[in-house]
Amino acid sequence: MKLIKRVFGHLWALWALIYFIALAIPLFPLTYLSIRLAPAKKRFDVGMWYSRYWSKLLLLGFGMPVKTYGKSIVKENAPCIIASNHVSQLDILVSAAAIPINFKFLSKKEVKKVPVVGYLVTVLHILVDRQNPESRKASMEEMIRQVRAGHSVNIYLEGTRNKGPRLLKDFYDGAFRLAVATQRPIVVQSIGNTWNRENKNRPFQLFPGIIRVWFDGPVSTRGRSEADIPLLKEEVRKLMLKRLEAVHGKEYSL
Repeated sequence: MKLIKRVFGHLWALWALIYFIALAIPLFPLTYLSIRLAPAKKRFDVGMWYSRYWSKLLLLGFGMPVKTYGKSIVKENAPCIIASNHVSQLDILVSAAAIPINFKFLSKKEVKKVPVVGYLVTVLHILVDRQNPESRKASMEEMIRQVRAGHSVNIYLEGTRNKGPRLLKDFYDGAFRLAVATQRPIVVQSIGNTWNRENKNRPFQLFPGIIRVWFDGPVSTRGRSEADIPLLKEEVRKLMLKRLEAVHGKEYSL
């Protein structure tokens, strides 16, 4: 049975790759030209429209429709820090498809190498080299500037993909430092089911099925400082675990 499942996962991943290439051939040039030719003030909005369109189209083609709950929480608290869990390469697509407003995304620099996604992240979002203190400092300053300019920012709290079996790795401080520096609320985005669709423990395997995303909160940072970060982390962790445990139990299955 495990062998059959593994073979199916490889075949579905191959189908997804073929579908991606077939989609990219006509759509990427259109995306590139639309962003490049858009007026400077409209470039981000145009890019976000294409990001959302690409993400929904890809996930549907992969057989992974996204069901989203609590969208109004994001809209009512913008600009906000959208704090997410991270277990799968699919999570970038899921965030783009599920978050109902335009937002800036904090991404590690390695994403630049991913076709299409890398281009969109490079021209629209914020890149960071986590191994470089100067890059981390610059990315924080840029995020603060973006939030104060009215943009929400999406950050994966665990920094990199969680390999399990723990539902959540330890959180980095960055999202919480950003929230208290700008005094903007944290909206918790819990992404469920992507573990079952793709994860680091199953190379080049994909499995179709529904992906669910919940938005909870807001977690207020009004009047809070960096001394309150441990409490903010715990509050966010509890909200995420409530959603993830309902889908996955106490641990991810390996």
